[in-house]
Amino acid sequence: MYFLVLSHFDSIIGPTIFLAVPEFPSQEILEEIPRQMDSYSEGFFIYEYGELKTSNLIFTIPSPNARGREETLMISIVISNDVDSDLKVYQSTLEQFVHELQIIENNYKVFNRDTQNLKDGQEIYKKVKDLLNSVYNALPKETISTEKREINLVMFDFYDQGESQIAQHFRNFISKTEDLNLLHYKITISTYPIYNKKKSINFFLSQLKNKHGFIFVIDMTNKTMLRKARHISNKIIRLAIGKLNIVNMPCLILINQNAISRFENKKILRFLDDYGYDVKKVKYIPLHTTNQDEIQQAFNWILNRIISKKLKFKK
Repeated sequence: MYFLVLSHFDSIIGPTIFLAVPEFPSQEILEEIPRQMDSYSEGFFIYEYGELKTSNLIFTIPSPNARGREETLMISIVISNDVDSDLKVYQSTLEQFVHELQIIENNYKVFNRDTQNLKDGQEIYKKVKDLLNSVYNALPKETISTEKREINLVMFDFYDQGESQIAQHFRNFISKTEDLNLLHYKITISTYPIYNKKKSINFFLSQLKNKHGFIFVIDMTNKTMLRKARHISNKIIRLAIGKLNIVNMPCLILINQNAISRFENKKILRFLDDYGYDVKKVKYIPLHTTNQDEIQQAFNWILNRIISKKLKFKK
């Protein structure tokens, strides 16, 4: 059994549980968790007590009305001591939660006594709770095994001069990273530059077979390749939905950061709507080609979606 716990350091009553998933009648078993905010400083740590062990990440968010102009929070993954799992593998999941929480506008209002009960405070509370639930649902529902599970990805690269830098850095990250979150998975990523006209649509369609997720790399600065991306990707997805039943596969869209504008963002999203593909299963992420943090956040998104979908892994 997993628990996901969000703790808050209240300036009046001290550290307390703010939210916990799943919900249960009594939180007594988890009351020890927020107390660790008195013993540890900001950052990741592991703590075991009784029959439980925890992965924890303490962090802060800006808050104009709080003491010190910031709220102190901690996100924790809690599992039973009898589960054979290296707790360090959860660090990137906790970091992803922090990243998603930090981009919620006016997030501090849900933790501040003066604003948490107002209408916008309640709306933010729902967003935070939904985020907590989404992370919880992405956690593996089985004990992590020492035997690696295969995850197969395919990347379609829409650049006019062969393989793009985004595709290169993304693939290199997977092959060279020491991220502990990958210890229990064997990740294979196949990259296919679309500029090669010798490859047919059926060839690219065949690359989706037995895959767990797919990625498009799109150059927004090249109008010719953008038109080609629209045309070819549309065919790939429409045929794959009908022939391969890929509707549950997550799709990651990587865009070069220097080409992003609000107009282009909306244009891409409309473009995906035209495919007939569920945009809830799509993540649009702009990248600086050499920013490892951005690449890791993109990879964490697709990995967590694959794990949470209970896809059949090859052993």
